[in-house]
Amino acid sequence: MAFSSVAESSSSNRQGNRLKSSSNPSQALQQIVSRKEKLAALPEEKRKQVEEREKWEKAAARMEGVKVADDETRLKKAAKRKEKEKAKGKKAWCALCSHSFLSVVSQV
Repeated sequence: MAFSSVAESSSSNRQGNRLKSSSNPSQALQQIVSRKEKLAALPEEKRKQVEEREKWEKAAARMEGVKVADDETRLKKAAKRKEKEKAKGKKAWCALCSHSFLSVVSQV
C-alpha cells in the first residue's frame, strides 16, 4: 500500500475522532500508555497488524488536519509545564490572599 493510495472514505471522520486525544496533556499521555499496554497484551502478529493500521490511520488523520498527539516526550514536557503553571498560580493566589488578609487585619 502506497501513501498516495490512501483514499478518503466516510469512516475517515470517525477515525479522526478516535485518534483525537484529550487536550489535557496528562490525560493524553495516560491514553497512550493504556493503548501501549493493550498492544503489549496482543500476540506478535496481531500487534504488528494493529500498529500498521494505526500508523496509516494517523497519516490519514494528519492529512485531514486532525492534530494527533502521539509523541510521549512532548506530552510529558507539556504536562510538566502545565503543572508548573498551576503551582505558580497557586503561589500567586496564596500571596494575594495573605496580603489582603493582612491589610484587612491592620485596618481593624
